[in-house]
Amino acid sequence: MYPLTLLRISRNRIVELELKNNDQLRGLLHKCDMAMNLHLKSVTIQKEDGSSIFINECYLKGTSIRLVKLESKILLEQREECVSNNKA
Repeated sequence: MYPLTLLRISRNRIVELELKNNDQLRGLLHKCDMAMNLHLKSVTIQKEDGSSIFINECYLKGTSIRLVKLESKILLEQREECVSNNKA
């Protein structure tokens, strides 16, 4: 499974991100595109110095993202869907 497929499946779910500047974000993934640009809502930004900021929406360029953490059950759900499609 491709990483962008996992991101696409994760729409409307909480994701955690680490940026190249070491800031960490947690928010609801609203949209993503083929360049891994992400549109998040209800975002909490944890700065490297420990301070945190809340913003309603943000747009991140894919080139600034170092790491994406998804819910572990997403992979299981996708695997079950693939198995059920193969049986049909």
